[in-house]
Amino acid sequence: MLQIAGLTEVVNDSLGHADCMGSGYVMRRSALEAIGGFPVESLAEDVCCSDKLIGAGWKTCLIPEFLQYGSVPGSYYAHVKQRTRWFVGHVQTAFFFRFRTSNKLAGMGFRQKLTGLVFDLRQFMQLLQAANFVLIPLSLYAGYPLVIWSTEAQLVWLIRLVCIWSACHWIHQAIMGLVAATRLGYYDIRIASYDSELEQWLGPYICSAFVRSFMLPKRLGGQVAGFKSSGAMGDALAERDKDNRASLWRRSCDILWHQRGLVHTVWIPVCLGGVALTCVRSVYPNIPSAYTLSQKTYGNQLIYLIVRIGWPPTAWLQYVHASLVPILYVLFPPSVKPRDELLVEDPKTGARYPKPEAVQPPRDAWGLWRYIRPTLVILYTVFLFAISFFLFDSTIPSNQKTAPG
Repeated sequence: MLQIAGLTEVVNDSLGHADCMGSGYVMRRSALEAIGGFPVESLAEDVCCSDKLIGAGWKTCLIPEFLQYGSVPGSYYAHVKQRTRWFVGHVQTAFFFRFRTSNKLAGMGFRQKLTGLVFDLRQFMQLLQAANFVLIPLSLYAGYPLVIWSTEAQLVWLIRLVCIWSACHWIHQAIMGLVAATRLGYYDIRIASYDSELEQWLGPYICSAFVRSFMLPKRLGGQVAGFKSSGAMGDALAERDKDNRASLWRRSCDILWHQRGLVHTVWIPVCLGGVALTCVRSVYPNIPSAYTLSQKTYGNQLIYLIVRIGWPPTAWLQYVHASLVPILYVLFPPSVKPRDELLVEDPKTGARYPKPEAVQPPRDAWGLWRYIRPTLVILYTVFLFAISFFLFDSTIPSNQKTAPG
């Protein structure tokens, strides 16, 4: 939510397409009546409501203050259900408005329609991200390079360009962190990547929700999407109550088996096995693969590894890191204080408001790793850019001048 409230909606507002977010928005009664009341065509009724309002000629805007606060889902199950419900609702909205070509949006300008279309297409990008759970191991075990070149000079410049692209990406994230700071009141360089990291480990759930909601008939497991608020979902395991949470065995059975976290648990060693096989193939080129070394030299081995497991942004490492989330959640669930301890009462009005520490991300080991991993990747990318100037030097002999062949 920090990325949505602090960054996405700031950008959308500047483009004239601010969204009504959850229950934290107000509108004129006449505006609501003009669009026929609260939308029922989509599970993402807030976004659908925004689109209908703008399409009917009303204006929406982002108010730079918080109207209300809400608790995050209290369990792993509730979190997954919330995110998949949002995804299904956004896809429903995209279909309902025919990807912003519907005459129901006659009041939208071109820029507003383009903003909405980008949001629609972004939902389907999550399906492509889910495909990486198959494509990454497949490329590793097949030994297929992630980049194609025909001359040494081409490879050198491809390495330099991907390193430069990575640097531009990090600069962009830093700037987006500044944009978010104007809304949230504090700076976080990683905030622009929150959703993408979340969508990586949610990929299998997103893909399953799409297939069951839009493709499979009911007799084969398809289901009509329904709405259930996150707060209405119980937490039988008391996962975030350090004094009353269920045993490790119960949490493991529920999250890894019943909630299908086992997919991530199995995928990690499968992926790491492909990485290990790639390393072994660089030493023993006679092991069958899609493309083998033409001659075993240090230069050939280094290039073989770079173009298969070391190519920025090292997607396999990102997905291994993301897939650890369910496992680490089982082993080290975060502890959250009771609601009353997170609120402070205004003595004049009697209203209760969240304490400052309750509305900011906790600074703990969970958050620390999110900074360590990209820092290591940055250092590796700088190293890769530097060695590109010596990659085909005589001190590192190589005759692997053609990748596929």
